Amino acid sequence: MNRHTLQHLHLSPGPGDPPPQKSRPSQNSSPPAAIEFLNADGVRDLLQNELSRTERLRFLLISRKALIDECAPFDVIPLLKAGVFDAIIASPLLLQLELGLHPQMSNGDPAPVASIQEARGVLWLHDVAIEKRLLSNPRAVSSYLLSSPPFQHIMPSSALSQKLGRYLKEKERLLKEPESLLSVAYTLGVPILTPYLIASQLGKLLAALALGGNRLTHDPAIDLNEMAGMIHESQQSGAGSLFVSLCGSGPLWFVLRTLQFLDTSLGIKTDQARILTLLADSCIKRDLKETPSVQILKEEAPSKIFSAYITNMPSREIMAQLDELASALPERAPRSLENHREDLVERLRKSHMEATTLKRWPPLRMRFPKRG
Repeated sequence: MNRHTLQHLHLSPGPGDPPPQKSRPSQNSSPPAAIEFLNADGVRDLLQNELSRTERLRFLLISRKALIDECAPFDVIPLLKAGVFDAIIASPLLLQLELGLHPQMSNGDPAPVASIQEARGVLWLHDVAIEKRLLSNPRAVSSYLLSSPPFQHIMPSSALSQKLGRYLKEKERLLKEPESLLSVAYTLGVPILTPYLIASQLGKLLAALALGGNRLTHDPAIDLNEMAGMIHESQQSGAGSLFVSLCGSGPLWFVLRTLQFLDTSLGIKTDQARILTLLADSCIKRDLKETPSVQILKEEAPSKIFSAYITNMPSREIMAQLDELASALPERAPRSLENHREDLVERLRKSHMEATTLKRWPPLRMRFPKRG
């Protein structure tokens, strides 16, 4: 069986991802382990084994590289409906695609509907009115929506995704458009976290809108607490936390930083967390001369929780494989985390107190936006 070593893997984060920091391998560290190459049958066997063990993969990590070269947001929709994943951690590019702020549109058809483009009047999306003449300009619609009163809050990226999903669902209903990933996630209550939002094109749009008085602010601290709370909850249930990462390394950095936060800052062990990384062969070949972030991730993550494989299957085919395997499992409704964000953080706080034997804990000053 062909094998590739981590010494030859060089993946770099995209514009919306944090820059990797060079790590210093310890003197006693062993050489990087080899990463096994899996063909289509090997990927299927691996995923089938994971599903038989957990019946829920819990977290899907989608990088910028995967979204650009390997798959589209609508490829993930069947997996959400099947209840395979509890949450998605994605590059901010996902939001840009769903809002039409990128040449690669989420539904594969960037051309506006002619009848809508020439129509007059106002399109009401719940409590937000948008002039129909703006509908042919995704940036104008996004700017108007993000500047509307319902968005004038400090919020984590998951709340921003849910709120955008609510309005996109109404827009799709009125204009008879195909459903988007954000609208499906909103309906099912599945959170979509897009950390490092400020470094993306969408973050720059928010910064530009702030000059005009827009008060929508992304709070990365709540992102970290929410992710830590979801990992902690899954470990308390005894099922563990399995992360399936596709292609690049941006969301993977966020997960590893969260695991580190749980372990070192909160004193909560993450022994049951496992990270399964499927690296698309096309991404690796393209990035041979760039930053070896996968090697750095391997050095920073405990080997018992981190496993990576190289495959020549594109991410779209991997997700189709997951969907096919999930269809053979007992039917299960998606597990919404949207309605108990505060409970997640409260349980995280109590576990931190127990782990550190604190007698007192400062009051939690976090404002969660109201749903809808």
